Amino acid sequence: MDTPHHENQPGKKESARTPVHDAAHDLNNVMMTIAGSAELLLEGAGDNQQLKIWAEHILHASQEGIVLVNSLKTSASTVTRKKSTSSEQGKVSA
Repeated sequence: MDTPHHENQPGKKESARTPVHDAAHDLNNVMMTIAGSAELLLEGAGDNQQLKIWAEHILHASQEGIVLVNSLKTSASTVTRKKSTSSEQGKVSA
């Protein structure tokens, strides 16, 4: 008999997530907010060259942060896949 899927029961994909992946996902949300705000600031800067420079610095730094966060997520996923693959290698199929 199939048991119903409850919200508190993680699915296959969700159970493979690591705390690093979850933290990276949350940090990515923060970085995207900063990047979006910097873009809006840049668009609204008009002729204010100093404001444009600061907005460009913020945008560049947030984009670098997004790249770093994505590499963390990729690394966490790779480690998770390697762990699940190595644990499955020891299993004997019936």
